[in-house]
Amino acid sequence: MELWRKNLYAAWIAEMIAITGFNFVMPFIPFYVQELGITDVGQVAKWAGVLTGIPAIVMTIFSPIWGSLADIYGRKTMVERAMFGSDISIFLMAPAANVYQLLFFRILQAALTGTVAACIALVSSSSPSQKMGYSSGLMQTAIFTGTCIGPLLGGIIADSFGYRNSFRITSTLLFIAGLLVFFLVKENFHTLAKKEISSNNFWKNLKIIFSSHQLVIMIFVFFLLQFSVMIVNPVFALFIEETFASIKSISSITGAMLALTSFASAISSVYIGRLSDKFGYKKSLIISILGAGIFYLPQAFVCKK
Repeated sequence: MELWRKNLYAAWIAEMIAITGFNFVMPFIPFYVQELGITDVGQVAKWAGVLTGIPAIVMTIFSPIWGSLADIYGRKTMVERAMFGSDISIFLMAPAANVYQLLFFRILQAALTGTVAACIALVSSSSPSQKMGYSSGLMQTAIFTGTCIGPLLGGIIADSFGYRNSFRITSTLLFIAGLLVFFLVKENFHTLAKKEISSNNFWKNLKIIFSSHQLVIMIFVFFLLQFSVMIVNPVFALFIEETFASIKSISSITGAMLALTSFASAISSVYIGRLSDKFGYKKSLIISILGAGIFYLPQAFVCKK
């Protein structure tokens, strides 16, 4: 088998395992906050937002830095940093005594993580140009698969064995994913010469990005999309808990709903991709955004069980 294919399949398995691990615990953070002693629903919602928002800001700061270092030290090194860094930080969340400790470890995780970008960069750098679309598309299926399996199994595990054990299982999964990359992926990377390193200036690259009017608009649109989704995501578990108050296995219900959403996203993305080729990417993007907004609204009127 060709080297690029070996790297692709190894990275696919590793990333699928990593995303499964992340989705074992992250959707259920509000329930873990309750277990750490925060009982008021308003305070739980506030802390769920803090534990999602502040790490996201930290990740925004560190992601381009890690990207620049990948050009200097190699993509495989950055994947291992993300896998093993997340492994350690998530393992430390299990024995957290309060929400402040949990926040500290979430910030640590955000500073070290970034498996998706690192794996896609690794695969892209080793795949031939004519196979780039295939490689990128396959990596997307790893993300969809992980986001589908993770919440479903994570909810069941949390209800059966507790949230702290869910963090330990996630840590184990990330450790396995890191080992797969370490032993199975072979990167033919050559360290950049000093002249190349100096030309690979982070601030110069950032200036190039923001000099493009169209790119700035797309970044702003993507920001709005992520902003709107993340308004709901941190408190989604609490919304399910309030709606199905009479059901004990609330984590399993939450996980199942998230898994169904991810499954639907995986299926629809294939058809949307085909429609984009036929009618244009702009039209497909506009219809997708409007459709998502329309179908978000009825969820606010779901009746309590």
